[in-house]
Amino acid sequence: MMSLIRYLGKWLKKFERFPKAGPCPESSNMLGLEACDWVSRLEVVVKCLGVMLDENFSPLVLHPECHGELRSIEGVVGTLAFKSRLCCSMAAAINNLGVDVECVQNKELPLM
Repeated sequence: MMSLIRYLGKWLKKFERFPKAGPCPESSNMLGLEACDWVSRLEVVVKCLGVMLDENFSPLVLHPECHGELRSIEGVVGTLAFKSRLCCSMAAAINNLGVDVECVQNKELPLM
């Protein structure tokens, strides 16, 4: 169980370092790079880790050797969540600016 948690934590750290990483089946087919198929998606890693923690929460809490790994994963998840919230805020602002630009071009007043 700890090996799987370490493995998933390793993937999360890779996504933290390389946020645009993801599977690329087109490259695998065109260039013959099988390793491209092995890259997971962030959503899959998070779901798998969530299921692991939900199903095994009590045993994990009771084993002190798990605490360090879980704290490390918590830090990475916190960083990824912060970046996600920041990107969503920026996307919303860009979307609002686009609506305002359309209103100015059409000489309409924005509905606020």
